[in-house]
Amino acid sequence: VMDAITYCYCYNNWWGTSSIHTFDDCFSNNFDGVLDELTKLFEGESYKPTYSYNQNHFIWGETTSKEDVLTALVHFGYLTCDRTSNEYYVPNYETLGRLSAHIGSLVGINYDKKLKTHEW
Repeated sequence: VMDAITYCYCYNNWWGTSSIHTFDDCFSNNFDGVLDELTKLFEGESYKPTYSYNQNHFIWGETTSKEDVLTALVHFGYLTCDRTSNEYYVPNYETLGRLSAHIGSLVGINYDKKLKTHEW
């Protein structure tokens, strides 16, 4: 913060420090259909988890379902959870672009065409 004030310069290094790579195998192998759900999210849909709030006991390194992966993406800031409907969605265009580019590079899918038609 002091460098930003002193030098009038801010740098966003959030994308370079993320833990999204933890789930690269899940994305590449479409673990429990997680890639299918992410593709729907990229197209503007939302995802409603099937567990209740108190049942989500994610243990780092012990991924048991796509809901574990999607919930971790909420905690990492790649997805957002609507507290009223308890649905996950992509919060903004910047996040959509970064997340889809990362996953697309893993699985060989170019999401650019879908992103251009996405309405925010």
